[in-house]
Amino acid sequence: MPHALRIQEPNLLFHVLNRGNEKHEVFRSIADFNYAKSLIQKYKPPFAISLYFYVLMPNHVHFILETAKSKGISGFMHDFSLAYAHYYRKMYEGVGHVWQSRYKAKFLEKDSYLLQCGQYIEENPVRAGLVEKPEDYPWSSCRAHKFGIFDPILDPCPYIVSNQVPIAKSAHE
Repeated sequence: MPHALRIQEPNLLFHVLNRGNEKHEVFRSIADFNYAKSLIQKYKPPFAISLYFYVLMPNHVHFILETAKSKGISGFMHDFSLAYAHYYRKMYEGVGHVWQSRYKAKFLEKDSYLLQCGQYIEENPVRAGLVEKPEDYPWSSCRAHKFGIFDPILDPCPYIVSNQVPIAKSAHE
């Protein structure tokens, strides 16, 4: 059965989720998390991606993102997922699928639910029992939003005016 067609329009917000095959861990080490972040940073510009919230969990990822390009999200997710799968198979001498299926993307309105969805994403490590407070988890956007700590893969969200700490700039900007 063919997959349902995705909305491919630019300037729309999406909550994107991708899970490890059979819910297995796809991030096993600090190096894995760091490599995933480097891939996000690498593939954001060619697809005009703005990343507003994220969490990299051991067995899945959540992003709230937007693109200025038609088919930008599908291109970004394809390249990120494929590059990470190649890395993962090489590191762990695996074969077969790394990701469970194609990513899921839910359209988000640019309203108050956006902040709720972002907080849901950032609280994921607490619900999973990995940390007591969201800001204790190093692989999410929470520290940037809560404390203004610079995160090179994160963009300030233009749709949330209140309750968001501005994303700190790096020292060389």
